[in-house]
Order: sequence, then structure tokens, then C-alpha cells
Amino acid sequence: MGSPTSPMPDSDQAGRDDTAEGGSLTGYLPPPPHPPDLVFGDPGDFWRREPKRRYIILFVLTLITTTLTGANFYASFVAGFGSRLPNLTVIQLLLHGLWYSIPVLTILGLAGAVAVIYLTVPL
Repeated sequence: MGSPTSPMPDSDQAGRDDTAEGGSLTGYLPPPPHPPDLVFGDPGDFWRREPKRRYIILFVLTLITTTLTGANFYASFVAGFGSRLPNLTVIQLLLHGLWYSIPVLTILGLAGAVAVIYLTVPL
């Protein structure tokens, strides 16, 4: 067992010098791990494929609602924001509503595309 005054067993490393040349312990440390390989490209089965039908339906609904909003804005403009009703057909209102919805959807689409490109392309 240890020395007669100590209840601890004798050290197996008695007299061992734990410092390497120059006082450094780097000789006793494991090597650092290698950084992971960054692979850009097809993620394979990692990402679940989203159904395209859902995105098409959402786009069509957004196009319809923004066109109706634009038609409402145009009808209000023609009426002079008053109480008289404009003398316009539904086709005329929808065509003028497209002048609102197409720029709005273009701006939203480009902003989304820029965000996706910014977040996925390494700089």
C-alpha cells in the first residue's frame, strides 16, 4: 500500500516529468480533429421533397387576391374616392388589377430569391 503515513497507494508515475521541452504539454495532447468536408450540391435524401402542387395553388391564390385588391384600388381611384360607382366592366377591373398584382408579386418573388441565394451560396 503507500507509505506508512499515507492511506493512498504508491504512485505508478513517481519521478515522472510531465513537461516536455520548453515547459509545453503539447506532446501529451491528442491531435486536433480534422474540419468537416463542406460539400455543396445535391443534398440527396437529406431534404424531403416538397409537393409542387402546393406552391402552385398558393401562387394562384396570391395572384387572384392581389389582382382583386388592385381592381378595388383602381375602382376607388376612378370613382374619385366618392360614393358614385365607376362605369367599368369586370374584365376592365381585372386587367387594371393586374397592373397592381404583377409588380407586387415580382417584388416579393425577387426578394425571396435574393434571400435564398444569400443564405445558400457561400461567400
